[in-house]
Amino acid sequence: MHRDLKLENILIDSQFNLKVCDFSLSKTFAEGSVVGVFYTHTGTERYMAPEIHEGKPYKGNTTDIFAVGVIIFVMVTGVMPFFAKATKQDALYQYIYKNDEKGYWEALTKTYQSTPGFNPVFTDEFRKFIWQFFSYHYFERISIEKIRTSKWLQIYTAQSGDQAAATREAVAKEMARRKQAIEAAKHVTLT
Repeated sequence: MHRDLKLENILIDSQFNLKVCDFSLSKTFAEGSVVGVFYTHTGTERYMAPEIHEGKPYKGNTTDIFAVGVIIFVMVTGVMPFFAKATKQDALYQYIYKNDEKGYWEALTKTYQSTPGFNPVFTDEFRKFIWQFFSYHYFERISIEKIRTSKWLQIYTAQSGDQAAATREAVAKEMARRKQAIEAAKHVTLT
């Protein structure tokens, strides 16, 4: 279990492969052993599952799944899924705690509609997929197996009409373009 998954701990190498870093809080268990239960308040607050905030014992694998949901959410929408953290007091997380999916998406859209970078286009598949990561009860969260076979992930990675999921070559070309633009901006700023 990593126990501190967050955007800042995901890197891209020179071949544009994603790499997870900072294993300082991670724990491993022998094969076949019972998945560990933890009691420490560990991780980055905005990515922590509610049971950690409440000081309850927690399973590292389900809290990592919660954090992966936050990461995917930010990558798709451009905003965090909660105001501060996943607690009953957080105005957005309250909707999840109450299992009010419709209210959550309406409140999220209303809250961030004027925020630069916010992507308010949520497919039904995305809404159903991401909702499963944030359940208040750890045992109701999506499993790794269900993530792999989810309809949203299949649609996202499959070819769709004229638009296909980005190939390694397309990613490399886009990243090179962005790097060149950054370098050009630095040059203009320095001169």
